[in-house]
Amino acid sequence: MLLVSVGLDKNIKCYDIVSNKVIKSMPSVEALTCVDLLADGATLVVGSSRGHLLVYDLRKTSQPLNTLMAHQSAVTQLGFSSNYTNSTKVCLFIIP
Repeated sequence: MLLVSVGLDKNIKCYDIVSNKVIKSMPSVEALTCVDLLADGATLVVGSSRGHLLVYDLRKTSQPLNTLMAHQSAVTQLGFSSNYTNSTKVCLFIIP
């Protein structure tokens, strides 16, 4: 079981909650304010204090696959919609 944590210290930490260990740590160039993991267990989206969204694939890299400008201020909440479980489309809700 995986738990992902982000913070203003500009770090993403992935924890194995069964063994209670950090299994992956990824530095960022921005202070991070929120995170959500897609149901596929590999796609991670992180919101930043500068209004950016950073998209990661946890299987391939410690660097973002893409960075998008979402707002002029901090992204404080985001979440994937569960309405698209049987589709190739994903809906991401972003709240500044």
